[in-house]
Parts: sequence; structure tokens; C-alpha cells
Amino acid sequence: MPLLKVSGANLKDDKTHNTKSAKTFFDRIAQPRKFPSNLLSDFPKPIIGAINGYAIGVGCIVTFCCDLIVASEKSEWRLPQIALGVLPNYGGVIRLARFVGKGMAMRVGLGFPLTGEEAYRIGLAQWLVPHKEILQRAIEIAEEIAALPPLAARMVKESMNRGLDIPNLADASLVDSCRFMVLEMTEVRPRQRQQGFHRYMRHCRCRAGGLPVERRGKMDCALDARIHHAKCMKPDVPG
Repeated sequence: MPLLKVSGANLKDDKTHNTKSAKTFFDRIAQPRKFPSNLLSDFPKPIIGAINGYAIGVGCIVTFCCDLIVASEKSEWRLPQIALGVLPNYGGVIRLARFVGKGMAMRVGLGFPLTGEEAYRIGLAQWLVPHKEILQRAIEIAEEIAALPPLAARMVKESMNRGLDIPNLADASLVDSCRFMVLEMTEVRPRQRQQGFHRYMRHCRCRAGGLPVERRGKMDCALDARIHHAKCMKPDVPG
């Protein structure tokens, strides 16, 4: 796979980073739905970013709007806007801080590069893979997510994105309870629950004196295994 570079604004264009009038300002600021960051953040389904090269400027910021990131060992993030006398747009540094904390976000916002290995270590990327395998791994992850109940997957994303904007955990929990009960009312849920149970049973089994350790596909099922194990253990019968 070739090494790609995703940059942002065209610095050779005289109109780039050049708001000359109040009218231009109001025309641009009145269209937040067209901001590239919002196009991704507001998309209802989980978005996977596969970063296999240089992500620079706005091309870097849009990766912060993805829900999951697969990074190549050759990937690199850069926010060079400060050298141009501006700052990362669309809440770029703030979005990054939600992933990695204030200190690391400040470092990147001030123009220091971030490698793929660092991105994985600090939690920006959830997977770090060899360069040639990145597309295959991203597709595998997408297939895992596509096999999940679609409404539930959408609600997980909504819960995360909206919940981060709610100032206290109690209110966020209350809103999540509403989402949970709405999902309980969906007609497809019983069938999907049954399918998921049968799929789980094919891949997990109880072992005497221990917990089931097999995996459902490539997703960790340790918690489900504990529940299944507890249900399978027969109570002691007095002899």
C-alpha cells in the first residue's frame, strides 16, 4: 500500500486563511454543518479511520472526529497551523485533548509531530498494525461492527459523543437509561439477542475449575464468558 499524505488547506490559494471582511466571516461561521469535523462527528454510524501516512492540518483534525482509529507503523500526525499564524480549526486541539489529555494535545497543537507508535501508546489510535496490513485490519474491524445490532451501535456512538458534552455523570447516566429502554422496545432485539447467544455458544465453553477463554470472532468476550460460566455451574447437591 502506498504511503499517503492527507493535508488540509491549499496554502498556494490567496483565499486560504484570509477572512477579509465581516461578511465573509458571517458566511463561513453560519454553516457549521458543512465543517468537515461536524460531517464526521454527526454521522450516526461509527466511523473507522485507517491512517497509513501523514495526516496534516485539517487532514489531521478529521482523524480526531473518527470513532476508532487503526494506525500504520508509518503514520504520523501534525498540526502546523501555529507556524502560519493561526491555530488548528474546528476544535482540533480540544478534540485531541479528549483522547489524550491536555498536555499531549498542547504538544501537538504547538506543532510537534506525533508518530503512529505514540498515538497508539497514548490512546489516540486503538490498533497499531504493519503498514501493509492496515486496510485488511480496518475492514475486519468494520465487519465486526457491522455484525452488531445497528441501532445499538448507533446509540453507543451517540452516548459517547453527546455524553462527553454533558457536564455531570448523573445526567449522562439518566440520558443513557432512556436510550437503553428505547432499545429494549425494538422488535429486532429478541431475534438479535438469540442469534448473538447461539453465536457465543459456538465459540465459548465452560471448563472445569476455570473460566471459558475462547473468543467470539476477534472481539474479547471475557465478561460474557464469566456470566456464561456462572450460569453453567450446577449447584452442589448434598450427597
